[in-house]
Amino acid sequence: MLEFRFHGRGGQGVVILGKLAARLYFQAGKHVKEFPKFGVERRGAPVEGYVRVDDEPIDLACQIYKPDVAVVMAESLLDQVNVTAGMKPGSLILVNSGRPSPALANHLAGFNVATVDASAIALRHGLGTPLAPIANTTLFGAFARLMGLDVARVEEAIAAELKKPASNVDSAREAYDQVGEPELLPGPPVVRAAPPARFETMDDLPEFAHSLTDAHGNKTGSWRSQRPVHMFRTAPCNARCPAGNDVRGFLEALADENPKRALEILLETSPFPGVCGRVCPHPCEDECNRADIDGAVAVMASERYAEAHGDEVEIEADPPNGKSVGIIGSGPAGLSAAWHLGRKGYEVVVYDAAPHPGGMLLLGIPAFRLPREVLRREIARIAKIGVEIRCDTAVGKDVALEDLREDHDAVIIAVGQQLDWNLGIPGEDLPGSVHGLAFLRLHNLGGEVEVGDKVVVIGGGNTAIDVAGVCLRKSRTKDVTIVYRRTRAEMPAIKEEIGHVLDEGVKLVELIGPVEVQAGPDGRVCGLECDRMELREADGSGRPRPVPIEGSRHTLECDQVFFATGQKTDASFASGFKVNDDGVTTADAKIFAAGDAAAADGTVTAAIGSGRRAALAVRVSLEGIAVPSEPPRKITWAPLADEVLRFDRVNPAYFGHRDRSEPPRLALEDRLRTSREVVGEIDDGCVEAGRCISCGTCTGCDNCFVYCPEPAVKRSDGVYAFDLDYCKGCGVCLEECPRGAIDMVEEG
Repeated sequence: MLEFRFHGRGGQGVVILGKLAARLYFQAGKHVKEFPKFGVERRGAPVEGYVRVDDEPIDLACQIYKPDVAVVMAESLLDQVNVTAGMKPGSLILVNSGRPSPALANHLAGFNVATVDASAIALRHGLGTPLAPIANTTLFGAFARLMGLDVARVEEAIAAELKKPASNVDSAREAYDQVGEPELLPGPPVVRAAPPARFETMDDLPEFAHSLTDAHGNKTGSWRSQRPVHMFRTAPCNARCPAGNDVRGFLEALADENPKRALEILLETSPFPGVCGRVCPHPCEDECNRADIDGAVAVMASERYAEAHGDEVEIEADPPNGKSVGIIGSGPAGLSAAWHLGRKGYEVVVYDAAPHPGGMLLLGIPAFRLPREVLRREIARIAKIGVEIRCDTAVGKDVALEDLREDHDAVIIAVGQQLDWNLGIPGEDLPGSVHGLAFLRLHNLGGEVEVGDKVVVIGGGNTAIDVAGVCLRKSRTKDVTIVYRRTRAEMPAIKEEIGHVLDEGVKLVELIGPVEVQAGPDGRVCGLECDRMELREADGSGRPRPVPIEGSRHTLECDQVFFATGQKTDASFASGFKVNDDGVTTADAKIFAAGDAAAADGTVTAAIGSGRRAALAVRVSLEGIAVPSEPPRKITWAPLADEVLRFDRVNPAYFGHRDRSEPPRLALEDRLRTSREVVGEIDDGCVEAGRCISCGTCTGCDNCFVYCPEPAVKRSDGVYAFDLDYCKGCGVCLEECPRGAIDMVEEG
C-alpha cells in the first residue's frame, strides 16, 4: 500500500489535490481511498488530505500517520507544521517552492526532496491572484511526474474532476516538465516519529490518558450513566490454537509486510511454523470471525508463508543455567519442549529409538504432505540453539529410564502413538493384512512396501488418508477404497486431506463396518466381509453411534486390507507411569509428560502445545518461577478482557469483501507419478494476512476519535483516551469500533 499525505491551508485546494491523486491511480486500475482532515479551521489554517493506494481493496480508514510521500502546498508551512511526522528517513517530499531542494535542508534534512515553483506556474496560467495563487492542479502535475505516471493520465484526471480544465491542464503539464529531480538532503533527519497506535499494557499509556481516564469532575458529561472503556479481548483464533500461538499477532506483522517479525512471533510458542503451515488441522480458521463476512483468513497458509519468507531470523539462547533435562521422543511434543528449555539455558538431550529425528512427523506423514527438507530445516533450528538429539537410542533397551533420571535434573516422556491398535476381527493376521502405521513407517524410512491391485483401507483418521494416498501412488491399478463406519462428515481426518485423496481417485464407502478378513485358496486376503451401518444417538465421542443393519452383510473383493483404526503409546519402559490431572506432571517429581504420552489428542499442533506446557512445568519445578494457570496473554486495559471476541461484536460495515487466497494444488496427473508436495504456497501471504480483522484489539483506526459527537476522545502519539469531563456515555464509539475494542460499563 502507498500512503500520501498532502499539507496545505484552508482555501488552497487540498481536497481537490487529494481527489486528483486518487483519480489518477483509480484510472490506472488501483484501489484508492481519499479523504481530508478539516473541521472548524478557518481559511488559512493548516489542513491535511490523505490518499491510500493499493492493488487490493482498502479496509483501513484512519488518518495517515506514516506516509510514504508528503506533498507540501506552500514552503511557509515548513515553519508551522511538522510535515515529516511519522515518515521514514529517505522518504519523498514534494514542496511548492521557488528555491532549489538544498535550500530546505534546515527543515528536511535526511529526506529526498523535490521542489517546483507551482505558485509562479499557476499565475502564468491565470490560476488565482498574486496574493492567493491556486496551485493545487499545478502541484498535481509535478506529483504525477515524481510518481512515474504518464502526463496523459494527469490531463484525463483534471478533465474528469474540474468543469473548466484548460488552464489547469496547461499548468499541470508545465509543472510536470519542470519539477526538479529529488535530492537526498544531507544531515540527520529531524523527525518526530509517529509511534504505533497499538499498546499492550496500562503502563504503555501516556500520562495524558491516565489523567483523563481518572478524571473526577464532570463538565458536560454530568448526566452520564455509563462510560466507555478500552478493552483488549482475546481473538477467537488465539483462543483455539492448541499450540498457543499468537495468531492475531503474527498476522498483523505479516500484514505489515514484515515476515521476519511474523516468524519471530510464531517461534515464541512453536518451533514448527513450517510444519504446522502444512499439517495442522487449523481449528483457528473454524473460529475466524472473517468467515461470516467473506471466508476465514487462511491462517495455515499464512503461517507457512511467514516461515518461508522470514528465514533470516536468528534465535539466541540464554546462557547455560547449569540444569539438564532429558527428553524421550523426538516428535513434535519432545522437540517443542526441547526448544523452549534450550532457549532458557537448559542443557537438553533428546533420546529417540528411530534412526532419524522427527517422530511421527517423519514416520507417519508422507513427503507429499510434509516435505523432508522443511522438517529438516526446523529440526536444524532446534539443534542450533544447543539441543542434542541422540537417535538409535531406545529407552528401556539402549539406556534405562533410571539412568536418565540420574543424569538429568528432570526427564520428559514425550513418546507418541507409534503402535497400531488391533481391530480384533478374524483374519487380521492373514498375509495381505497390513497395519497402517507400520506401513507408513517403512515407506517413510525408504523401505520397499508392497501394495496390492485392489486395496481396502479401514479407518477415517489422518493415518487412513495417508495410507490411501501412498497406496494410490504405489498401486499399479490405482484401485484404492476407504471404508468407514460413519459418514464423511464424522471422519476425524483433516477435511482438506480427505478431499485431496478423493480428487486423486480414492473411493470412499461410508457406513461400512468390517466383520472379517477373508482368505482365498492361497491363504492370502481375498475380501473383506462387512455390515452396512446406520447412525443412532451419539456415543462417548459425541458422534453418532454406528449400528449394524440386520441382513446387510456382504463382501468387498480385495487383495490387501490396511488397518488404520487407531494407535497407542508404548511407555512400557516406565514402570507405573501415570500422568496427573494437570496433563504434565507425574507421581515422580523428576518425571514429566508431553504429547500423546500425556493426553492422546493425536494432532501435531496439540503435541506442540503440550511440549511447551511440559517445559513450563519443568521450569516451575527447577526454578520456582510463577506461571499462570492459563497461557500467558497480554495485560489488559480493563476487566472482562479475557473474553473471546465473537462476531456479534464486530462491525462488518468496515470490512469490504476480499476473496480468500487459496494455495495452488499440484495437477492431478502429476500427483500420482511423484512424491512432490500436493499443496503449494499462496502468492502473497502479506495480502492474505491483511484480511485479518484483528479482533478485540485497537489498531488505531480513528473511528472513536472521528465519530465522537462531543468530542470526548483524545488522541496523542497514537493512543486514545476518553475525557470523562465531556463524555456523555452515548455509546457511539462502541458502535463504530470495528473490532470490539471498546465497551460500556455502568457508572458506580
